[in-house]
Amino acid sequence: MRRLLLVLTLAALAAGCSARDRANPLDPANPDTRGRPTGFAAVAGYTLVMLSWTPQPSLAIDGFQIERLLAGDSLYRPLGGVLPPSASGFLDSGEPNGVLVRYRLYYVIHGAPANLPAEDQATPGPLLPWVVEQGGASVTRLSPDGRHVMFRVGDVGHPQSLAIAPAAGAIWSSSIEDGLVSLSDNGGTVRQSIRGLASPSTMAANPADGSVWVCDPGGSTGQVWHFGTDGGAGVPASLSPLDDPEGIALSPRDHSVWVCERAGNRLSRYAPTGVRLSETPLAGPTRVLVDSLTGVGWVSSFGAGRIWRLSASGALLDSSSVTPTPIGMAVDYAHGRAWVVDPNAATVYALDPSTLTPLF
Repeated sequence: MRRLLLVLTLAALAAGCSARDRANPLDPANPDTRGRPTGFAAVAGYTLVMLSWTPQPSLAIDGFQIERLLAGDSLYRPLGGVLPPSASGFLDSGEPNGVLVRYRLYYVIHGAPANLPAEDQATPGPLLPWVVEQGGASVTRLSPDGRHVMFRVGDVGHPQSLAIAPAAGAIWSSSIEDGLVSLSDNGGTVRQSIRGLASPSTMAANPADGSVWVCDPGGSTGQVWHFGTDGGAGVPASLSPLDDPEGIALSPRDHSVWVCERAGNRLSRYAPTGVRLSETPLAGPTRVLVDSLTGVGWVSSFGAGRIWRLSASGALLDSSSVTPTPIGMAVDYAHGRAWVVDPNAATVYALDPSTLTPLF
């Protein structure tokens, strides 16, 4: 029995030592760190990359060493000198936009980099991507390359739609659940909160003045609201009556307002003054976009399973039934692609934007 207790005690001591060793953040067997610096991120900006990590002021290291691999290089090269254990970031400025840069971060121990680095990469650029997440309670700004979250904007309800006027720095979001339309700026500050709408949904922002047009199919009469960046009513204040306004877009050419009236089975076009310009009969239209290059309007119907193309004046050009339940669309004539999203089929389709022929 004494011999058995001795064996058990030694085994317990060995297990305790092993657990303590693996608790060391420098140990490759540590399940949390794998022996690498933690929290390392390379976040792209405009002609720069912001590097950050978790400082280790109480760890027995000399500090941190950053290495960088630029386009055309075959080896990683040191970026600056050894940073102290308390350091938590570094700004790598002057990097060209659109070019991938790779980084490694090492612990420096006894004057030499450790064997195991943390790694990340970034592509600087001019873009300011924004996104809302289904079921979320914020508007999120991503890095220009889409790899990292820059920050989240709260106090905007549960947004499900965005409209952006880049030149005006206007980031509009709408929340059906909260009857709320919010205006934020590029820095993430909420400038306006417009409450009391029945069911604000899809939106379109005017790139010239930053104002927004908001579909509101709820209430006794469906309508499209128009708000300025001061939170007040635009001119005109609304478009009504409308029969279930489901999708909306502004023409980049003349700022005409294109509205999908799903229950009304038509696409309506309005002048910026609110005067109705045309009506095009379509079966249950749900989303619309107007191509900035050609002025052609693209309309999808989730219920009818069709995509239509309309001329700049609203005349029907052609249609396609390539996908059964289309909704989201984007057109890139420069690269010969029209993209269509079908959520029920879990598929993205690429079409020839001139013929609607499926490409892949």
